Amino acid sequence: MKISFSNPAAITSGVVVVGVNEGNKLSSSAASIDKASGGSLVRAIKASTFKGKKGQQLSIMTPAGTKFDRVLLLGLGKPKDMGLTGALNAGGAVYAALAQAGAASVAEIAATGRAAIFIPFPASLDDHQTFNAKSLTDENAAILVTQKEAENDPTLLTKEILSLITNPQKCKQMAAKAKKLAHRDALSEIIETIVSCQKSAIGSAK
Repeated sequence: MKISFSNPAAITSGVVVVGVNEGNKLSSSAASIDKASGGSLVRAIKASTFKGKKGQQLSIMTPAGTKFDRVLLLGLGKPKDMGLTGALNAGGAVYAALAQAGAASVAEIAATGRAAIFIPFPASLDDHQTFNAKSLTDENAAILVTQKEAENDPTLLTKEILSLITNPQKCKQMAAKAKKLAHRDALSEIIETIVSCQKSAIGSAK
């Protein structure tokens, strides 16, 4: 997963995260997206319980007039309460919202050999995202933080991120373990399985 900071006008795809202060005062970035999408952000806010309070989130899928996959509104709370700690917690909240443990995400982390923190989506079917993440976290090749843990302790994710930033050796060890767990021949095996199934189906039809 790649996270970068940019003017929304320079972004053509992907997920865009913009801040909203308490009282639903849109930031300049959010206001520009709202204008481009014909007011879709304001309409979504009015139809929800989102108030811009610290930690609140509102996801808007493929807003009209944009090429974004999704716009995530992140509540920043009162501007006077932001500060450095507030900024770090906001960064942690962004990572938590984006770093869910879909099978593709887990496979990508393993294949590229990267240290990662997974926050599985608790409402995923049969809790499959937790099982996906545990294929790495059970081997100490990644860190698992549940959404409930992150909600109960807003500083937890920030602490986990800082534990990686301040310990490059830990990152290297975790990345190396993840890379060893990558399933290198997955595509070939999938193709072989499909071909085998096709042959079986053809044979049964004769």
